[in-house]
Amino acid sequence: MKKLLLLSTLLSSQLFALIGFGGYGNFDLMKYPSGTDKSGSFSVVNSGFDNAQGGGFFVYLDLPKLPVVGKTALQFDFEGVANTYDFTTKTPAGNVEGSFPWIRASKYFTLRKTAMQVKIPFLAKAQLYYGGGFSSHASLPLVTVEFFEEAFGAATEAALEEAMGDADSDSQVDVLAQYMIDNINTKSGIHLTGGAQVKLLMANAFVNARYTIAKDVIPDKLGFLSVWAGLAIGF
Repeated sequence: MKKLLLLSTLLSSQLFALIGFGGYGNFDLMKYPSGTDKSGSFSVVNSGFDNAQGGGFFVYLDLPKLPVVGKTALQFDFEGVANTYDFTTKTPAGNVEGSFPWIRASKYFTLRKTAMQVKIPFLAKAQLYYGGGFSSHASLPLVTVEFFEEAFGAATEAALEEAMGDADSDSQVDVLAQYMIDNINTKSGIHLTGGAQVKLLMANAFVNARYTIAKDVIPDKLGFLSVWAGLAIGF
């Protein structure tokens, strides 16, 4: 019986992942308030948006336990989140209402350190971890007066009003969408993270909170908080 228990323990310890990959659902805890941007008689009213949502995939590598440092892991995440907002442009030539997406795509490189570990004999183990690292981000710009002026190539308010008055709605959307793509915001930053990982043979479940410090990824914000939960397979 003792030999069987020993064999089971050895086998189960070998089944815990060194390399794993998986996916997760992400929720940004943030708020971009509504507001009005105005220049002369031309203005853009923005409805704002809350809590962009999305998902991502990740790859991680469990490193050998090191003296003093202890148990660590390297992780790479790629994620995308989105939300939509409404806007109204107001000019003497008339008003135009529309809706556009706000999208963020981010890459994270993280060093995680195990803070506490609990083992369930033969089957599973769980750990709490914390860490930090570097990140890069790309996000769509929001519509503003300057956004419209540059998108339509209008140097003066009068020229912009004429463009807004003469262009049909579909044409305006095409112009603005192309301007968004051509003027994606790119930023880099750092982040702090903490969470829990539960391992059951080759399956892994994660719950994670992360604060990203990267100015203007979300317009006029120094950073943002995200939470995500996901599953991974380890080898």
